[in-house]
Amino acid sequence: MAPLRSVDPRQQAAAILRESRFHQSGLPRPLYGVFRVLGGWLAPVGNWVVSVISDIVGFLANNPGVAALLALVVVLFGVLSAVSLRRRHVRRRSVVQASVMSSDDPLELRRLAEAAEAAGDGAGAVRLYFRAGVLRLQRGGRLPDRPSLTIGEARRRMRSADFEAAARSFESVVYGLRPATATDVHSAKQSWLEPLEATVHP
Repeated sequence: MAPLRSVDPRQQAAAILRESRFHQSGLPRPLYGVFRVLGGWLAPVGNWVVSVISDIVGFLANNPGVAALLALVVVLFGVLSAVSLRRRHVRRRSVVQASVMSSDDPLELRRLAEAAEAAGDGAGAVRLYFRAGVLRLQRGGRLPDRPSLTIGEARRRMRSADFEAAARSFESVVYGLRPATATDVHSAKQSWLEPLEATVHP
């Protein structure tokens, strides 16, 4: 009678774990075929792009003069683009400023201010509302009607808390280039609401 062979428990456990019931089949991949086809179509394009980029990089590496010239062209293009955008911005501002300076009608300036406020141009609204308010006060006799009138003189003559706040907003936004807030716009509007029958201070 042949002797019984001892079975190594570790080998027996490994054999059991190799059975199919202990191995989950792959997850479902319904789009695998579609992606595989697309990958096959796009592979030549990707390989061509990589090849072209590699050729360009290699050419520039072997020709530093050409690389420097190309970098200079890119920098000049960026500078010219920035200058062009700046000129367009300044031109738009110049058109608005010209319309403000050419108009001495408080009502027209107020309409422009309302349009600027509706368009989200807080700085323009502050400038226009305050200018309209000062002109209205000049026309009504509350302030001296002369072009040389300064903001400081107007503040001293008005002695009004609302006008003082409007003047501060105007100076900080227009001269100080601080971004205009809703409070600035509201303060500038108050300059229009100053009563005309108040006493003019010397």
